[in-house]
Amino acid sequence: MNDLSLTFGSQSEEHEKIFHALREIMSWNSFAQSLVEQIINKGSLSEKQMFAASAMLMKIKNNKEERQRNIVSIDLSNVKKIFDKAHEAIKNPKFRVDNIVLSRAPDNGRNAGAIYVKVDGEYAGKVTGGYWLPFKAPEGTFEKLQEIAKDPLGSAVAYGKRTGNCSACGRDLTNHGSIEKGIGPICAERWGL
Repeated sequence: MNDLSLTFGSQSEEHEKIFHALREIMSWNSFAQSLVEQIINKGSLSEKQMFAASAMLMKIKNNKEERQRNIVSIDLSNVKKIFDKAHEAIKNPKFRVDNIVLSRAPDNGRNAGAIYVKVDGEYAGKVTGGYWLPFKAPEGTFEKLQEIAKDPLGSAVAYGKRTGNCSACGRDLTNHGSIEKGIGPICAERWGL
């Protein structure tokens, strides 16, 4: 049975629904792929496999619904502009403010155009298409992103003055003028700040 337009004959409509749902996720879920292969090769799944497949699909559905509830619109166009400018001179630009590090998704990846957000070194979500998609983000992350979005330069300057580090490259600011501006002159030029 190698035909993907598999007919289930005497098997229930539930089996067919599960088969089609598994096929939709098999490109990124190896368990789903193994179950689809078994259905194609042997024609069915055991009761335990059906239960595991149903439980997995339900968990995926619930996680997706939870993520959808947490999606919030955010305008990071000002931040995107400085990242686009920085990307002309820097391969992987990063922007630091307090415990948040923003980075630009690669142009050739599946998240091209997104801005990744890390908090305290841990992935906290991304901003894509004007929406904040959190992933285990600490409380207050969205509000900090809003502050940064309003005034990236002001955020960079405040961070630099408070920490003595450049918000773009993370290096110590040693020049008096750079300390006053809160950002190094090379980074200010590269980022268009």
